[in-house]
Amino acid sequence: MKDLVLMYADPAATEALTTAERAEVFHRREAFHQDPDGTGEMLNGPRT
Repeated sequence: MKDLVLMYADPAATEALTTAERAEVFHRREAFHQDPDGTGEMLNGPRT
């Protein structure tokens, strides 16, 4: 099974975060990109 993940950041919501909250969001996003599906692989198919 393949999934597509779209991420969007609301600028106003981002501005409302504290520095610590922004750091937490950043670390969670980085963790997702490091191991998105538990195998450590991201699929990159041909461009269409």
